[in-house]
Amino acid sequence: METIGILIQIIILLLFAATCLSFTLFPILFDADVKNKTGKGFLNRWLTGIEFICLIGCFDPSSDSFYGNLGCLFLSMAVSAMLAWKKAKKLHFENKEALGAVFAQVFSPVSLLFFVIMIGRLLHKLKKDREK
Repeated sequence: METIGILIQIIILLLFAATCLSFTLFPILFDADVKNKTGKGFLNRWLTGIEFICLIGCFDPSSDSFYGNLGCLFLSMAVSAMLAWKKAKKLHFENKEALGAVFAQVFSPVSLLFFVIMIGRLLHKLKKDREK
C-alpha cells in the first residue's frame, strides 16, 4: 500500500513538472510557430524586457518599493496584453489563437527568468566544482 502512495506522489510531481515546463516553453514555441508561418516573430522584445525588469523588482517583498514594483509589473503586463491582442487581430488570428498570443507575450518574461535562473545555478555549480 505504501508503494502505491509513493507512485501517486511521483506521478503528481511529474505532472506538476510537465505543467511548469509547458508554461515555460509555450512563449518560445508560439513565437517559433508564428515565425514559421508569417516570417516574423510575434513577441515584442521590448515589452518582454520591461516585464522582466519589473518581475525582478518583485523578488524582495520586504523592500519599501515592493508595491510600486508590483504595480509596475501589473501595468506592464496589461499594456503588453493589449498590444499583443491588437497585433494578433492585425495578423487575423482567430480568438483562440489571439488569446494564446496574449498568454505568450505575458508569460515570456517568466520563461526568460527560468532560463536565467537555470544558467545562474549551472554557473554557480561549475564555480563550486572548480574551487574543490
